[in-house]
Amino acid sequence: MTAAEGRLHSGDEGRRAGKWRFNYLLREHGFAHPSLLREDYDIEFTGIDGRTPARIKAKALMDLLLPRVEDIFTVIGDTLEASSFRNAIGPGGVILTGGGSLMRGTAQAAAQLLEMKARIGVAHPDKVSADEKWLTPGYATALGLLTFSSQSHWGTGAAQKTGLLIPSWLRKTIYGLEDLFR
Repeated sequence: MTAAEGRLHSGDEGRRAGKWRFNYLLREHGFAHPSLLREDYDIEFTGIDGRTPARIKAKALMDLLLPRVEDIFTVIGDTLEASSFRNAIGPGGVILTGGGSLMRGTAQAAAQLLEMKARIGVAHPDKVSADEKWLTPGYATALGLLTFSSQSHWGTGAAQKTGLLIPSWLRKTIYGLEDLFR
């Protein structure tokens, strides 16, 4: 492992101070599928201390990321198989949301490893009333939950008709998210 790779694998300090730097590296230079890396190049970044310049090859970064991507989608695939939900997934396949889905090649990796179609999901601008900055994959799940909750599925809607009780922590989360996105 090179010194630069070691800086990417740091402990608590790295998780706190370097998280935004690592997220930047993933968004700008990360690849979740090897077919997308056309050429190896140097990536320069600032270390977790905020001062030390560091450098890593794009292939070395990809070599760090690919096993994690494979682990994630293997666990998802195994969970789908064990739960029998795999058969319930329609012909459209899986929809990936969250900030991690923004890494280049995530949908291709998911499609290959899960052996089904995969795409990146965003909140539908005609169904969600939010600023454009929130209509990204990073917020798609939260906005989808808010849209779902605002359609009377909670309280007096479907949940009450079926006798489901909504836990207080979930109600508080939904109300907090509604306040955040209004």
